[in-house]
Amino acid sequence: MAGTLILSEAALALFRLHVERQGQIPVDDATREPYHELARHGLMMAGSTFRDGEESIYCLTELGFRRKAKLLGPQRPTTRPVGKILPPHRLQ
Repeated sequence: MAGTLILSEAALALFRLHVERQGQIPVDDATREPYHELARHGLMMAGSTFRDGEESIYCLTELGFRRKAKLLGPQRPTTRPVGKILPPHRLQ
């Protein structure tokens, strides 16, 4: 199917974390390859800093921003019910 984007689990998890933390993710051995994958798909773009050198920061591209909602999907609830829901008591 044309236009279908297939990302590894690591790249998708990093994309979510990057959006959640507004880009405050260090580029290191654990994140470098997922960031490269996101850049290959045009969702992110590498940048450089004087202090940390080439490809030391990543930001969303216009395409990444447009596809953000679709890639993040529906928000999952963070809590779940603890016990049974009981019917209200009747007063007599």
